[in-house]
Amino acid sequence: MTSDFRRSSLPVRRIAERNFAAHWTSETMWSCFAAHARERPNDIAVVDREGARSVSNAEVHHLALALASSLRRRGVSEGDVVSVQLPNCLEGVVAALAVQALGCVLNPLLTNYRASELRYKFSKIHPAVVITPTVYRRHDYPEMIEEVRRSAPELVFVHVTAGLSDGGDAQRGDVSFEELLEPDNAVSTLHGISPDAVSEIIFSSGTEATPKAVMHSEQTTNFAVRNVASYLGIGSDDVVWMPSPIGHSTGFNYGVRLALVLGLKLVLQDVWDPAVAVRLINREHATFTLAATTFLQDLLDQADRDGAALPSLQLFGCGGASIPGELVQRAAKHEIRVLRLYGSTELLAATWHRPNASIDELVAFDGMIMPHVQLRIMTDGGAAARDGEIGEIFVRSPSCALGYFDDDARTAETFDGDGWVKTGDLGLLHGQYLTITGRKKEIIIRGGLNI
Repeated sequence: MTSDFRRSSLPVRRIAERNFAAHWTSETMWSCFAAHARERPNDIAVVDREGARSVSNAEVHHLALALASSLRRRGVSEGDVVSVQLPNCLEGVVAALAVQALGCVLNPLLTNYRASELRYKFSKIHPAVVITPTVYRRHDYPEMIEEVRRSAPELVFVHVTAGLSDGGDAQRGDVSFEELLEPDNAVSTLHGISPDAVSEIIFSSGTEATPKAVMHSEQTTNFAVRNVASYLGIGSDDVVWMPSPIGHSTGFNYGVRLALVLGLKLVLQDVWDPAVAVRLINREHATFTLAATTFLQDLLDQADRDGAALPSLQLFGCGGASIPGELVQRAAKHEIRVLRLYGSTELLAATWHRPNASIDELVAFDGMIMPHVQLRIMTDGGAAARDGEIGEIFVRSPSCALGYFDDDARTAETFDGDGWVKTGDLGLLHGQYLTITGRKKEIIIRGGLNI
């Protein structure tokens, strides 16, 4: 069963096209990376396994084409959904590129999702392919997937397993990732994903009992990448270090996507260990990341224990929880700019501090409204809040999602007819600076993720 994402996104897409078409381009993650692979084949694209594996643009491009070719021969076609539940590793990057090369919809998933969570998600989007580890952090994924299949026999998909770090038996599942990387004949014609099609769907539970299937296109996501790169001054010499999980919007869009679209080296850290982080950052000369406050705290504690400097790491985007002023000031002593931001899976980034923001601004506010982003605070009575008055945050921008798949009620509740996204977050504005004060519904934030 192929889910009709294009039809489902039409109402919100039409509103977005009316407001933001001028900000969108024909680029896709796949087309950008393919160009980088042609122009700079020997540049390092991905570093993983705690720095033990470095793979060039040309090698990653070859692996993605091989995987896409194998999946095509197995009947995977344009518009199919491919769910990828892999940790921060090369295989996850290759899978994402292959999915786009085929014109399919990518569904990144966190590795800690279990059978009950996957059953709901798969029943919603009906993936044609599911890619998981074999054994990862002592969890048996083939056994879990079989549990899903037994409880939901209407689901029909190919289960691909990758052995990865735990040394699992790669032959379990329907087919191994390694087998698919050795096709007999490469597909010569891969048209890739259309920039206006739904290309990415990430589940975001927010405060709701059932997760929402958030739909993005290459137009919305790549605008977000280009906008933040221009805003923060990220250039061709920058290196992205990503410890946030790439199964989540933060790690995928501001780690994998940002690096592939801009042609930057991507340094992936899987298991969190601050000592490994210090070593990776310094060895790979990492300059940018986006991660939760706990990562920053642990990193600074480790650097102080080791008496280590972190001279390359200049920009540390941080959101999802409050950031103590003392932590911002400690980072500044290491010449790291902690740039607080506000965003969500639906919005991507709406506010972000500039690198030249003062320490007082970095401590006091959750970022400055980004270029081409409109943000307003609304009172319960539906009036625009005054400067400094608390209300609900509404956002409208070219990076906003195209709606929720197969969920007209919650789409209509969140996305209005003028393109504004009703966030459910409470905050106030001081000119162009935003301060988050809470939620209309309470949530728990763990590791930067909303629960």
